[in-house]
Amino acid sequence: MRNLFHGPTHSLLPLHAIRYLPVVVLLLPALMLACGVWSSPSCAAASTTHIDVAKQPITGLVAMGNPVGALKYEDPLKEVKVHPGVYSGVVINAVWMYLEPERGAYDFSSIDDALNEIAEYNTQYPEHPISAKLRIFGGTDAPTYVKELGGGPITVHPSRGPNVEIGLFWTEAYGDRFAALLA
Repeated sequence: MRNLFHGPTHSLLPLHAIRYLPVVVLLLPALMLACGVWSSPSCAAASTTHIDVAKQPITGLVAMGNPVGALKYEDPLKEVKVHPGVYSGVVINAVWMYLEPERGAYDFSSIDDALNEIAEYNTQYPEHPISAKLRIFGGTDAPTYVKELGGGPITVHPSRGPNVEIGLFWTEAYGDRFAALLA
């Protein structure tokens, strides 16, 4: 291995750091326990913080769907129907500007339709039910009024494809509107 700035090297660590390696290896688990990064069964039992999980994570093969398909409501179960019993989950792709066509006026019918299709599928294939995950596209697909918050949209010049306009997603106003959508 050769370091381009300082000539040849033979180690990833400098010599003075290598002599402390055994100490670090011995102390790291104790430090991790003390900081709560890693816990032993007794530490976990004594913990006062309890987090309830609303639902189990989806495991297995998940049909991710076509993000572009969300713009024209492509069937999220398209792949699942072709291969019944293979998938354990599906991603429902939704576009913010269709979910909120006007400020505060919401239309979740595309999500409801997808959930109804999943329920119907699960009735047909009870031995291989599928779960759903929701993905909402903002950015270029945010409602026009959201893009104009905080001073208007900015133009992004991607390396491929046309220029696009996005809202100032890092601002509180943008975040508040997205939170309102999710509420």
